[in-house]
Amino acid sequence: MSNWNAYKIFKNGKRAKTPFTTFEADKKEFFFSDVLPTLDKKFQNAEWVVIPEDAPQERPTEIRNEKEDMFAKKRNNLLSKLVAQKFPTLRQSSSITCLMCNEDTEWKWAWCVAEGGTHRFIGCLSDKLETREEAVAWMENQVGIQRTNPET
Repeated sequence: MSNWNAYKIFKNGKRAKTPFTTFEADKKEFFFSDVLPTLDKKFQNAEWVVIPEDAPQERPTEIRNEKEDMFAKKRNNLLSKLVAQKFPTLRQSSSITCLMCNEDTEWKWAWCVAEGGTHRFIGCLSDKLETREEAVAWMENQVGIQRTNPET
């Protein structure tokens, strides 16, 4: 027999942080056939997920991608250095760095600095590139990290 954790799924689709109950059974279906019918009606109508106790219990939103975190940190450090080099007068003002494609960048993709709050273009920090993928690849090359999921 194995131990299982049953988690309630909330209406917003997120799973509870802690298990509602833990039980011992051969299969997780035991929860749905024997445990769930004994609960109050409001719990019987809820969605549930049952996970073996020896499996990872983190919710999908809690799992951190260390490679993505390192990429973001190095990207932000690089962009900060580029802003300090190319726009030294911005040190005291509120500005942000971002990837832009608009008339200011001649409808090409570029890493830019913009005013905080308004996102008004101040200047380019990178070359102007034809596609978003090229701009992301440029950044990956600059920081020396290949990301696992280039969509984020």
